Amino acid sequence: MSTLVMNHPQMGRTLAISFVWSSEDKDTGMEWVNRVQGLAPAIMHTVAETGPAAWLEVVNALCPYGVWGGDRTVSLPRLSETAAKIIGKHVEKMPSDVANGLCIHELTGPSAKKNPSSCFGAREPHFMLELIGSTLDPSNMDGSQAWIAGFHKELSECGEALKGAYVSLSKPGDCPVSDCFGDDWEFLLGLKRTHDPEGVFSLAIPRLSED
Repeated sequence: MSTLVMNHPQMGRTLAISFVWSSEDKDTGMEWVNRVQGLAPAIMHTVAETGPAAWLEVVNALCPYGVWGGDRTVSLPRLSETAAKIIGKHVEKMPSDVANGLCIHELTGPSAKKNPSSCFGAREPHFMLELIGSTLDPSNMDGSQAWIAGFHKELSECGEALKGAYVSLSKPGDCPVSDCFGDDWEFLLGLKRTHDPEGVFSLAIPRLSED
Protein backbone atom coordinates (compact mmCIF):
# COMPACT_ATOMS: atom_id res chain seq x y z
CA MET A 1 0.00 0.00 0.00
CA SER A 2 1.28 3.47 -0.90
CA THR A 3 -0.07 6.88 0.02
CA LEU A 4 0.12 9.63 -2.58
CA VAL A 5 -0.49 13.38 -2.35
CA MET A 6 -0.85 14.82 -5.83
CA ASN A 7 -2.23 17.80 -7.74
CA HIS A 8 -5.35 16.49 -9.49
CA PRO A 9 -6.17 18.54 -12.63
CA GLN A 10 -9.82 18.99 -11.59
CA MET A 11 -9.83 18.55 -7.79
CA GLY A 12 -6.55 20.20 -6.82
CA ARG A 13 -4.43 18.73 -4.05
CA THR A 14 -5.67 15.19 -3.44
CA LEU A 15 -4.80 12.28 -1.16
CA ALA A 16 -4.86 8.86 -2.88
CA ILE A 17 -4.15 5.35 -1.65
CA SER A 18 -2.71 2.66 -3.93
CA PHE A 19 -3.74 -0.76 -2.61
CA VAL A 20 -2.33 -4.04 -3.92
CA TRP A 21 -3.28 -7.43 -2.47
CA SER A 22 -1.53 -10.51 -3.89
CA SER A 23 -2.85 -13.20 -1.53
CA GLU A 24 -5.50 -15.69 -2.62
CA ASP A 25 -7.44 -14.73 0.52
CA LYS A 26 -9.46 -12.01 -1.22
CA ASP A 27 -11.97 -11.63 1.63
CA THR A 28 -9.24 -10.51 4.01
CA GLY A 29 -7.93 -8.17 1.34
CA MET A 30 -11.32 -6.49 1.01
CA GLU A 31 -11.54 -6.19 4.80
CA TRP A 32 -8.35 -4.14 4.68
CA VAL A 33 -9.69 -2.06 1.79
CA ASN A 34 -12.77 -1.24 3.86
CA ARG A 35 -10.66 -0.36 6.89
CA VAL A 36 -8.55 2.05 4.85
CA GLN A 37 -11.61 3.55 3.17
CA GLY A 38 -13.17 4.11 6.60
CA LEU A 39 -10.38 6.46 7.68
CA ALA A 40 -11.97 9.41 5.84
CA PRO A 41 -14.71 10.15 3.28
CA ALA A 42 -13.68 8.65 -0.06
CA ILE A 43 -14.36 10.55 -3.29
CA MET A 44 -13.65 7.51 -5.47
CA HIS A 45 -13.10 3.78 -4.90
CA THR A 46 -11.63 1.82 -7.82
CA VAL A 47 -10.09 -1.21 -6.09
CA ALA A 48 -11.01 -4.33 -8.07
CA GLU A 49 -9.54 -7.70 -9.01
CA THR A 50 -7.11 -7.33 -11.90
CA GLY A 51 -3.91 -8.77 -13.38
CA PRO A 52 -0.33 -7.46 -13.33
CA ALA A 53 -0.43 -6.06 -16.88
CA ALA A 54 -3.69 -4.16 -16.35
CA TRP A 55 -2.46 -2.84 -13.00
CA LEU A 56 0.74 -1.52 -14.61
CA GLU A 57 -1.35 0.33 -17.17
CA VAL A 58 -3.19 2.09 -14.34
CA VAL A 59 0.09 3.02 -12.64
CA ASN A 60 1.52 4.24 -15.95
CA ALA A 61 -1.47 6.54 -16.39
CA LEU A 62 -0.63 8.21 -13.06
CA CYS A 63 2.92 9.03 -14.12
CA PRO A 64 3.23 11.92 -16.60
CA TYR A 65 5.60 11.31 -19.51
CA GLY A 66 8.24 13.86 -20.47
CA VAL A 67 8.87 15.73 -17.22
CA TRP A 68 11.55 18.14 -15.94
CA GLY A 69 13.33 17.88 -12.61
CA GLY A 70 13.61 14.73 -10.53
CA ASP A 71 12.93 13.06 -7.20
CA ARG A 72 14.62 12.58 -3.83
CA THR A 73 13.98 10.03 -1.09
CA VAL A 74 14.17 9.73 2.68
CA SER A 75 13.45 6.54 4.62
CA LEU A 76 12.03 6.48 8.14
CA PRO A 77 11.54 3.53 10.51
CA ARG A 78 8.11 4.89 11.46
CA LEU A 79 5.88 7.90 10.84
CA SER A 80 6.35 9.63 14.17
CA GLU A 81 4.61 12.80 15.30
CA THR A 82 7.75 14.76 14.41
CA ALA A 83 7.84 13.29 10.89
CA ALA A 84 4.09 13.84 10.43
CA LYS A 85 4.44 17.53 11.29
CA ILE A 86 7.27 17.94 8.77
CA ILE A 87 5.25 16.12 6.10
CA GLY A 88 2.15 18.24 6.78
CA LYS A 89 4.16 21.46 6.67
CA HIS A 90 5.75 20.74 3.30
CA VAL A 91 2.66 19.23 1.68
CA GLU A 92 0.96 22.57 2.34
CA LYS A 93 3.82 24.25 0.44
CA MET A 94 3.72 21.81 -2.49
CA PRO A 95 3.77 23.65 -5.86
CA SER A 96 0.70 23.26 -8.06
CA ASP A 97 2.32 21.59 -11.10
CA VAL A 98 0.43 18.34 -11.73
CA ALA A 99 3.66 16.32 -11.81
CA ASN A 100 4.63 17.35 -8.25
CA GLY A 101 3.74 15.09 -5.36
CA LEU A 102 4.63 13.00 -2.35
CA CYS A 103 4.44 9.20 -2.29
CA ILE A 104 4.86 7.25 0.96
CA HIS A 105 5.79 3.63 0.29
CA GLU A 106 5.28 1.20 3.17
CA LEU A 107 7.95 -1.52 2.87
CA THR A 108 7.76 -4.52 5.15
CA GLY A 109 10.35 -7.13 6.11
CA PRO A 110 12.60 -8.76 6.95
CA SER A 111 11.77 -10.55 3.71
CA ALA A 112 14.80 -12.88 3.72
CA LYS A 113 13.44 -14.70 6.76
CA LYS A 114 10.28 -15.47 4.81
CA ASN A 115 11.94 -16.12 1.48
CA PRO A 116 15.72 -16.76 1.39
CA SER A 117 15.80 -16.07 -2.36
CA SER A 118 14.30 -12.58 -1.97
CA CYS A 119 16.21 -9.87 -3.82
CA PHE A 120 15.59 -7.52 -0.88
CA GLY A 121 17.71 -9.45 1.60
CA ALA A 122 16.98 -8.93 5.28
CA ARG A 123 15.14 -5.66 4.73
CA GLU A 124 13.82 -4.04 7.88
CA PRO A 125 10.31 -2.54 7.83
CA HIS A 126 10.34 1.18 6.98
CA PHE A 127 8.55 3.96 5.15
CA MET A 128 10.23 5.33 2.04
CA LEU A 129 9.15 8.90 1.28
CA GLU A 130 9.46 9.74 -2.40
CA LEU A 131 9.58 13.52 -2.83
CA ILE A 132 8.49 14.14 -6.41
CA GLY A 133 9.94 17.36 -7.80
CA SER A 134 9.19 16.68 -11.45
CA THR A 135 7.18 19.18 -13.50
CA LEU A 136 5.38 19.24 -16.83
CA ASP A 137 6.21 22.92 -17.31
CA PRO A 138 9.99 23.56 -17.37
CA SER A 139 9.43 27.05 -15.95
CA ASN A 140 8.21 25.38 -12.71
CA MET A 141 11.31 23.21 -12.28
CA ASP A 142 13.39 25.52 -10.07
CA GLY A 143 10.51 26.06 -7.65
CA SER A 144 9.72 22.36 -7.49
CA GLN A 145 13.35 21.42 -6.92
CA ALA A 146 13.63 24.04 -4.17
CA TRP A 147 10.51 22.57 -2.55
CA ILE A 148 11.86 19.02 -2.38
CA ALA A 149 15.30 20.31 -1.31
CA GLY A 150 13.81 21.94 1.79
CA PHE A 151 11.56 18.94 2.41
CA HIS A 152 14.49 16.52 2.07
CA LYS A 153 16.76 18.59 4.33
CA GLU A 154 14.25 18.81 7.19
CA LEU A 155 13.39 15.10 7.07
CA SER A 156 17.06 14.08 6.83
CA GLU A 157 17.99 16.23 9.81
CA CYS A 158 15.05 15.32 12.08
CA GLY A 159 17.12 12.63 13.82
CA GLU A 160 14.97 9.74 12.60
CA ALA A 161 16.06 9.20 8.98
CA LEU A 162 17.67 5.88 8.08
CA LYS A 163 21.06 5.65 6.43
CA GLY A 164 21.10 5.24 2.67
CA ALA A 165 18.67 6.16 -0.10
CA TYR A 166 16.86 4.64 -3.06
CA VAL A 167 19.43 5.48 -5.73
CA SER A 168 17.05 5.21 -8.70
CA LEU A 169 14.86 7.93 -7.15
CA SER A 170 17.53 10.11 -5.58
CA LYS A 171 19.76 12.99 -6.56
CA PRO A 172 23.47 12.17 -7.05
CA GLY A 173 25.28 13.05 -3.86
CA ASP A 174 22.32 12.54 -1.52
CA CYS A 175 24.22 9.66 0.06
CA PRO A 176 27.29 7.50 -0.75
CA VAL A 177 26.29 4.62 -3.01
CA SER A 178 28.24 2.32 -0.68
CA ASP A 179 25.70 3.07 2.07
CA CYS A 180 22.93 1.64 -0.11
CA PHE A 181 24.63 -1.75 -0.49
CA GLY A 182 26.15 -2.16 2.98
CA ASP A 183 28.14 -5.36 3.40
CA ASP A 184 27.67 -6.23 -0.29
CA TRP A 185 29.52 -3.11 -1.52
CA GLU A 186 32.94 -4.74 -1.90
CA PHE A 187 31.38 -7.76 -3.63
CA LEU A 188 29.64 -5.42 -6.09
CA LEU A 189 32.88 -3.55 -6.80
CA GLY A 190 34.56 -6.90 -7.46
CA LEU A 191 31.96 -7.71 -10.10
CA LYS A 192 32.51 -4.29 -11.66
CA ARG A 193 36.30 -4.82 -11.86
CA THR A 194 35.90 -8.29 -13.37
CA HIS A 195 33.14 -7.69 -15.91
CA ASP A 196 33.51 -4.00 -16.81
CA PRO A 197 37.18 -3.00 -16.41
CA GLU A 198 36.92 -0.49 -19.31
CA GLY A 199 33.97 1.35 -17.80
CA VAL A 200 31.50 0.65 -20.60
CA PHE A 201 28.65 1.02 -18.10
CA SER A 202 30.08 4.08 -16.35
CA LEU A 203 26.80 5.98 -16.79
CA ALA A 204 24.61 3.23 -15.35
CA ILE A 205 22.46 3.93 -12.29
CA PRO A 206 23.83 3.67 -9.70
CA ARG A 207 27.31 4.71 -10.82
CA LEU A 208 29.83 2.38 -9.22
CA SER A 209 33.12 4.01 -8.33
CA GLU A 210 35.90 3.35 -5.86
CA ASP A 211 36.65 7.08 -5.55
